[in-house]
Amino acid sequence: MGEKAAQFAQAMLPQIFRVEDPVLTLRLPLEIRQQLEGLLTGLEVEVFTASDSLGWSYQFWQTKRKADVNEQVKSGLKVGADELSPVTQLFTEDYMVDFLLDNTLGAWHAGKVLAANPQLAASAQSEEELREAVSLPGCPWSYLRFIQTEQGQWSPAAGTFEGWPKNAAEVKCLDPCMGSGHFVVAMFERMVALRNAWQKKA
Repeated sequence: MGEKAAQFAQAMLPQIFRVEDPVLTLRLPLEIRQQLEGLLTGLEVEVFTASDSLGWSYQFWQTKRKADVNEQVKSGLKVGADELSPVTQLFTEDYMVDFLLDNTLGAWHAGKVLAANPQLAASAQSEEELREAVSLPGCPWSYLRFIQTEQGQWSPAAGTFEGWPKNAAEVKCLDPCMGSGHFVVAMFERMVALRNAWQKKA
């Protein structure tokens, strides 16, 4: 079981669980293994199934290196590229990615839909109804938020990004701090849905 878990860990976080790490070849005495396994089995199931459990694991394995770099900074030593990542790198959970993209790309899309259908912006009864109305195949915009004016008019809470291109084919995305690629993959899925939707309307 431990070897299988190590294989999965290496595939998901290769920079943390390195295949050539000598620690992985260490064979612990049976009684120590049993103690460790007892600690694991004693944890609540939610620890392993929580949506942010992988992120917390990642943060844990960076703790010592992060502390070392912070000490280096306090002592006045220069910090280079090799030292930056443990201090600045964070594991972005899927729900964080979804929230940010739904309230940028999704808000831009929703603004176009509502502009083309002002009756919807005036008559919708809830955010759920609006999300359903602006959803695309494979792209429900689950985290997209709306606000309502005193006059009852709905609009995306993040705005409609009027400075962006009017055509989905001209919208470009950039992930300047790409680590795991969560943003890139999620952006690609949404951009495909947007291109397909607005190409048909054009």
